[in-house]
Amino acid sequence: AVAEADSLWKERDDRGQLVAALAKYEEAYAADPNNQHVAVQLTRGYYFLGDAHESELEAKATQWQTSIEWGKRCVAINADFTALLEKGDEDEISAIEKAATKDDVPCLYWTATSLGKWAKDTQSLSTLLKHKDTVKKYIETVDRLDPEYYHGAASRYWGAYYAALPSFAGRDYDMSAAKFAESLELAPHSLSTKVLWADRWAV
Repeated sequence: AVAEADSLWKERDDRGQLVAALAKYEEAYAADPNNQHVAVQLTRGYYFLGDAHESELEAKATQWQTSIEWGKRCVAINADFTALLEKGDEDEISAIEKAATKDDVPCLYWTATSLGKWAKDTQSLSTLLKHKDTVKKYIETVDRLDPEYYHGAASRYWGAYYAALPSFAGRDYDMSAAKFAESLELAPHSLSTKVLWADRWAV
């Protein structure tokens, strides 16, 4: 199932191929819930389904919520993180800070990306602010553990983050521009960074 899903994933620009890939990944996850590659692909895949293949906000929100649910399962594969939560002395944010490793970076990044998009683009301002600290901690952890992941993803995220915040909650256009520039230093080839910089900062 994993091999079939990975093959279909290569054609994810086609919605039908992506949906078929996700079905195969879900089949593989049912057989092995500790397969982190599969959990990452499900988290990333449902994010991409909402971002690239849905046009209505309600449909986007549904796919991003599904991505967030898979992301939580993905992070929970880390046994130390799960043990800290089960012990009851830590909340999700502090457990991530203490237990996350470089292997968790893809789980954290794609979960934060879906959570941020879901909250900002489809929910109320109060919902955005409610989840701000969780998103921030996830991306801080990505930045600390693997700043080069996915073409300077953490810096790119900060660029969008500081431009998108309400003014009373920490919007900072200078910081936004600096972070976009930092991301391009890490990955000068990344067209997505340039497009996001134009969309979230320049406008």
